[in-house]
Amino acid sequence: MIRPPRLGQRFKDRSMPHVVMEYSAGLEPAFDARAALVAVNAALAGCGEFAAGDIKSRALRCDTVEIGDGGGDATFVHVRLQLLSGRDLATRRRLTVLVLDALQHTVAPRAGLQVSVEAVEIERDSYAKRSF
Repeated sequence: MIRPPRLGQRFKDRSMPHVVMEYSAGLEPAFDARAALVAVNAALAGCGEFAAGDIKSRALRCDTVEIGDGGGDATFVHVRLQLLSGRDLATRRRLTVLVLDALQHTVAPRAGLQVSVEAVEIERDSYAKRSF
């Protein structure tokens, strides 16, 4: 019987990802951006797709935010999971759900909060990197 490779085995040369988390300042002080990044990194490192040292994450606080018509107390957390191209749609979908689940445990539920994740492919042939 031929078994498909485990998640991560077929992508050993496709490291990364970059995690760019944007969040509205209105979530503070209850929202701990560092704790959210730690949770996301742990989830990604544990999925078998990436080496922990290859995950690069950062949080960007958005002070000026307009959601919908501006009424109410709407807030958001949005993550762009940037991946080198080559992963199939099913894998990218599993990764976005994994990140969304990790985020859910770091954000206190409140009316008007939207939490979202998108996977963005970076064209492998044009990506350049140097490590020192």
